[in-house]
Amino acid sequence: MKVLLYLLLLMPLIGYSQDYSRKPYASIHHYAERMLGTKIVDRKEDVDLRKGTLYYYKERDLIGNYVHVSGGYMGDYFFAYWKMSNGNDLIGVTHYNCQANCLYECSFYEFSEDDSVEVSSQVMPLKKMVKHMKKMKAKVIGSRGNMDDEEAQFKFVLPHNSGVLGVHISMDRNKIEFPILELQWTGERFEVKAKYKEVPEL
Repeated sequence: MKVLLYLLLLMPLIGYSQDYSRKPYASIHHYAERMLGTKIVDRKEDVDLRKGTLYYYKERDLIGNYVHVSGGYMGDYFFAYWKMSNGNDLIGVTHYNCQANCLYECSFYEFSEDDSVEVSSQVMPLKKMVKHMKKMKAKVIGSRGNMDDEEAQFKFVLPHNSGVLGVHISMDRNKIEFPILELQWTGERFEVKAKYKEVPEL
């Protein structure tokens, strides 16, 4: 059974001219601009490709450490912020790129005063996630029978207020999507808080 795990595919991020890496308590707005490499405007009408202003905010919740950015050429980005027990900032980034079908990607970056590093494999319980996805995928196939697309991918739902990270399964060209896990941040890594074992009525 094929399982698609899109966690490490946002490497073109990181690069706006302002040096936010030296601001350990920078807001989620600053991190979003730095990682996308451009200023983000408040309104869609203010996007100006000639000036290099590619993105605008669909939602900006600075108090809740969460933003949803759209525009550009790559679809929508979602950013969320957690504090790490070592004092650094953890930024989660999800990317929804929808053409004929949606491709969901998610990465996590640790920011210190002097550097940033991609840490997805260190902070996510990947083995548990993949194991549970395979079980849920088998249940979906068992209940639905013949399907157009038997591949599955994770769809991550970033929270406001540094809350619980939602993990969904997406199958059959995004026609089937439902939550399978909730992950809680401990200060060092995400751990499974809730595991959904039943397939909802599809």
